[in-house]
Amino acid sequence: MIGLLAGVALAASADSSCLAADPADLVVERKAIDLGAGEQLEAVSVSRRGDGTLGFEASRLVIYSAGCHVVFEQRFGDTTEAHFALTRLGGQPVLVLSAVAPGGSACVYQHLILAYGRGELPSILDDLVPLAPMDLGHSNMDRFYVGDLGRGRGAGLVLWEAIWDSEAHYVPHRYRVSTYRWCGGRFIGPVVWTTRRKYRPEPNLVAKHLGFAFRDATRPEQFTVTFDHGGC
Repeated sequence: MIGLLAGVALAASADSSCLAADPADLVVERKAIDLGAGEQLEAVSVSRRGDGTLGFEASRLVIYSAGCHVVFEQRFGDTTEAHFALTRLGGQPVLVLSAVAPGGSACVYQHLILAYGRGELPSILDDLVPLAPMDLGHSNMDRFYVGDLGRGRGAGLVLWEAIWDSEAHYVPHRYRVSTYRWCGGRFIGPVVWTTRRKYRPEPNLVAKHLGFAFRDATRPEQFTVTFDHGGC
């Protein structure tokens, strides 16, 4: 699920008393969201201990308003942890949450994009509407980017995915590239094309070969779990 939170401005991390004490919950990251005039929301990333991989069964994002009322919550099943990042879509600041589900020889990422602040979108506090044009989930063979596409192309979202033609896991693959442009407060597209050449699944190297000046927004180095054969 991809959601949107409009009408807030993100500030520095802060302590939270909103999350109920539960020994099964591990707070991974939290950020204060400054609404101005002394008011704040707070975003909290939580890992849930359980019988899953590495002792965790899920992660989730919870956003609280004043009085510790939950205004947004999204659960990522079968994941171990989730982290935040900030970027912009043109004049619209956005918060990107990335969650990871590690496996035996690979892993899967899920992403959530939340818009905030008085950017290009109507400033309506607590209003939740879809933002991304598709389910942002991919394996560690694939990657995505959201923000300025560079070279005068404006803002947008790109997903590059390895195509399996009976190859082994970490050998070169052709890639399918889907590009969405950000225009008028929404995504337009996609434009989809497939590479003729095959590339090794090194995300930033693939992006460079595709002619992109930007780097993968998944940022696998922020997660606890990595793999020796290329990383999650």
